[in-house]
Amino acid sequence: MKGLLLRLSGLDADAENAVRVIGFFDRLITERSGLDTLVHSTAELAGCPVGLRAPGQGLVLRAAPGTGVTAAPAPARAAVRALEGGADVWVAREGAPAPLDDMLLERFAIAAAVLLDHSSVPLPELGDPALVELVLSEGAGTAERSRALHLLGIAATSRLRVLATTGDLPGRSVVLGSVRAVLSTDVPDAAGVPGAVGFPGAVGLPGAVGVSGAVGVPDAVGLPGVAGVRVGVGLLGAAEVPDAAWAPGVAGLPGTAGMPGVVGPPDAVGVPDAVGVPDAAGVPDAAWAPGVAGLPGAAGVRVGVGPVVPAIEAARSWQDALKALRFTADSEPVVWWDRLGGLALVAERVDRDDVAALDDVRALDRLAAVQPDTLAALDALCATGSVRKAAAVLHRHHSTMTVRLARAETVLGFEVDSAGGRFRLHLALLLRRLRDNGSG
Repeated sequence: MKGLLLRLSGLDADAENAVRVIGFFDRLITERSGLDTLVHSTAELAGCPVGLRAPGQGLVLRAAPGTGVTAAPAPARAAVRALEGGADVWVAREGAPAPLDDMLLERFAIAAAVLLDHSSVPLPELGDPALVELVLSEGAGTAERSRALHLLGIAATSRLRVLATTGDLPGRSVVLGSVRAVLSTDVPDAAGVPGAVGFPGAVGLPGAVGVSGAVGVPDAVGLPGVAGVRVGVGLLGAAEVPDAAWAPGVAGLPGTAGMPGVVGPPDAVGVPDAVGVPDAAGVPDAAWAPGVAGLPGAAGVRVGVGPVVPAIEAARSWQDALKALRFTADSEPVVWWDRLGGLALVAERVDRDDVAALDDVRALDRLAAVQPDTLAALDALCATGSVRKAAAVLHRHHSTMTVRLARAETVLGFEVDSAGGRFRLHLALLLRRLRDNGSG
């Protein structure tokens, strides 16, 4: 077959070359090639984008030279050849047509008609979980996934998210291993949902899995009286905290003395929780999808929310949803992949045995064994950035919270009521989640 892949731009419109083009498509028919192979091979032969559309089977295949097969409609400039049953093929060449374009389009149409008939093996019935599994399969071809989406009532070019959940959510779903995959076309952008914790009645921590606002510090610019001092800072600046006042633990910084209660920058810059985009519509996490809105009160149910992708790429959203699921906890049962940032890479690369050997993680394990409520307090502190706010979230008096955190510090071996301490604590808590939640 590779020997027949001849660029049309290098062929003259003579009888010999026309026969070679015919032979190219005859070979594809004889071998009963898949529709993906037909479209991809035709794009390589033509040297330009080509496509196949079969609405009755939910197919809108497109390929360009050097790329894989995707789902996309024909561009306006394309030359189109209609087939029976409402299907058609197209070739979209920039500039003047090649000498054998008409021949290519004709033979492409003939091959498509034959191979469409060969590929019309019935798929599982509408609603069968096998269809969802096929949609999420990285090994299935674009044509097979397109037809499965069509039978599920989802256009291949529409956009959706995949949810990975430990619960039994309604919707088009399938259980893969120990996790249920749910296709959702009703989930908004992560930027439109300000909190990372989704379910009313959960701990209610507003921080997302990313480093919370408490870890960020204002710009380390112009520290008066500290010559040559260099400082590595966190994520956010806080407009209400002067540059020299934000780090009470840094010796020699003017203004740091006598600052009780300064535990890091307040939420002063209008960015909730240091993650996402501050154009939130005020929608709580539990309200973003009809199937998930009913989860409050479902103890132990966790959800990883994959990114929005074209439906034909649902497998990618599924894999990312599994990564997000690994970052969930009882205190944070809903995690959005969109908000993970670089932590998504950590989920891919971290080794569970290495995490288990970390001193900070082992210290958290000791706390969990003797003071399980303390972990909830530490989670709350990382998410809110304030002892008082954490106490309010957990319905505790702030003095009680202070005592509990002081006890935790004796086990951890470092202070947690500082920006650096909270960053270290938050990282240890997240790594512990990755270890405990397995590989997804």
